[in-house]
Amino acid sequence: MPLTWIIVTGVILITGLIAGSYPAFYLSGFNAVKVLKGTYLPGRQALLPRKILVTSQFIAAIILISATIIIFKQLQYVKNRDLGYDQNNLIMVNSSKDTDKSFDALKHDLLQTGLIESVNRTSAQITNIFMSTSGVKVLGSPNDNKMVIGFMFSGDDLVKTLHATLLDGRDFKAGDSNTVMFNKEAIELMNLQEPIGKTISWAGKNRRIIGVINNMVMTSPYEPSEPLMIPYEDKWSGKINIRLTKNADLKKALAVIENAYKKHSIEYPFEYKFVDDDFNEKFNNEKFIGELSVIFAALAIFICCLGLFGLITCSIERRKKEIGIRKVLGASLSTLLMLMSKEFLMLILIAFLIAIPTSYWCMSTWLRNYTYRTAISPAMFAMVGFIILLIAFITVSLNASKAALSNPVKNLRTE
Repeated sequence: MPLTWIIVTGVILITGLIAGSYPAFYLSGFNAVKVLKGTYLPGRQALLPRKILVTSQFIAAIILISATIIIFKQLQYVKNRDLGYDQNNLIMVNSSKDTDKSFDALKHDLLQTGLIESVNRTSAQITNIFMSTSGVKVLGSPNDNKMVIGFMFSGDDLVKTLHATLLDGRDFKAGDSNTVMFNKEAIELMNLQEPIGKTISWAGKNRRIIGVINNMVMTSPYEPSEPLMIPYEDKWSGKINIRLTKNADLKKALAVIENAYKKHSIEYPFEYKFVDDDFNEKFNNEKFIGELSVIFAALAIFICCLGLFGLITCSIERRKKEIGIRKVLGASLSTLLMLMSKEFLMLILIAFLIAIPTSYWCMSTWLRNYTYRTAISPAMFAMVGFIILLIAFITVSLNASKAALSNPVKNLRTE
């Protein structure tokens, strides 16, 4: 710890020394007489480092703005993806030994409230696949039993409760012992034609396929759906899935669910989570990166404006007599603004030409981490360029208009 503080202090001191040395050496080279008379003005070469710095700042700003937009587009693209089931009005409640014993009574009590559309129980939360298995063998088929398939146990009314898309067969119903459902991806992996009614062997039991559901996005929203097997189980569970009616009062429904839960499970606390909230936690990392990008982009734009404002002020001070002469000769305000703006807008153009390929490469590399990803369109970069150009033009105009409107006699007066 002491070493860390020593290093930090040393970095601060060295940085301060270097930062203070440049202006000290630079100012010491000024002609004292010209400075005291107020006639010292830096030449074009003296403005070159400032122009390079401002251009670099705009390059960083363009890259950060582009990154922010692409991250936002990627999040929206994935959020609008078809998940294969309806997350709205769907609640997950922790199961317990007591709710497993009295599940039918609990389900009956919930359905009688008029606020609950359907109730189902599964071995785990439906927003993830925690278990995978090999050894699934279709009887009478030469398929490879070494393939890996995710699995999750479920009771009756799975499709009804999740609003999943049933592609073939039927939903689970009470008493469906030794039955199983698969998603579309698993059926394609096993290369099964007309799977309904076929029998598989798994975990020492023969199980009959009764249904095929469409792929549900349960793990990463950025990746394709994984193959999934859902064997029927009515003795135990990990989660109780409760589908509210479409126009149910949320506060009232939660109170009803809690009362019913506590009636049948006194010793265990009532814990619930909305499925859409649980699923949205998968976006936390991208949301955090997006928020940081917004903050840094805003800071970069602010610094760019300060740097550009200072550069304009210095350039106008150097050219104030030229501006005065042009005004006396009849130059209009728009002509003077264009004259003073074009060199700075050229810097923006240079920054744009450097930043766009860099930004495209960086964000394309980032997007390659996701199988399910958005596209980077040229229109997005055009919009970024327009935003930066507009900000720069406003900054230039505010300062340049002041010089263009000033009294030319005052600028041309000499001692």
